[in-house]
Amino acid sequence: MEKENKQNDKENKKIILASGSAGRLSILKKMFIVPDYIVVTNVPEPIIKGEKPREMSRRVAKAKAEKAYEMVLKDDKIDKNSILIAGDTVACCGNMILDKAITDDDVRRYLNKMNGRGTRIYSTTCIIDIKTGRKSLKTAEARLKMKYLQQDEIDFYVATKQGIGSAGGYSIGGFACCLFEKIIGEYTTIIGLPAVQVYNTLRSFGYKFKFDKDTNNKNSVY
Repeated sequence: MEKENKQNDKENKKIILASGSAGRLSILKKMFIVPDYIVVTNVPEPIIKGEKPREMSRRVAKAKAEKAYEMVLKDDKIDKNSILIAGDTVACCGNMILDKAITDDDVRRYLNKMNGRGTRIYSTTCIIDIKTGRKSLKTAEARLKMKYLQQDEIDFYVATKQGIGSAGGYSIGGFACCLFEKIIGEYTTIIGLPAVQVYNTLRSFGYKFKFDKDTNNKNSVY
């Protein structure tokens, strides 16, 4: 049995995560996947006037995946029998796209905008089989309702710095879980990697899932 498991591991496709997001990595680990490689593309994510949030998410995820695909093809150290996973998440409130918060002022502005209101999250994954070039581009949506925040609550969250670098100026995996009173959709969509969507796509690409109780203690090798 042990020999058979080792043979299956050898034949299974490798996983490349085209993201430096700790949230996306944590979701993969919940799926018993430790990426064999992590590739960060640093693709620009400009907001284009008139573009809908869903379309922005799809455009950026596709651009990240294609850039990572090019990088992988040029890197002799990466096994080409691999599946690449890229993603992008866009938050919006009304017609306003809430970009990634860079400063405390961004976080404060976004929280004031969302205060007591509903928001939407569009999370797109672009998955590519490196060897065959097969590609999947799928988008999931989640809706959230923020509770009415007092000013001291906004001040407190800004001070945590947890909203920096996150779309909408909040990270649902941290203290922000206390700020939303209603969520419709998959929780992992909000974090940035819709688990059901990724799971179904990886299975269709021939990836073999395997239980490993030590997954959370492992690190990517490259």
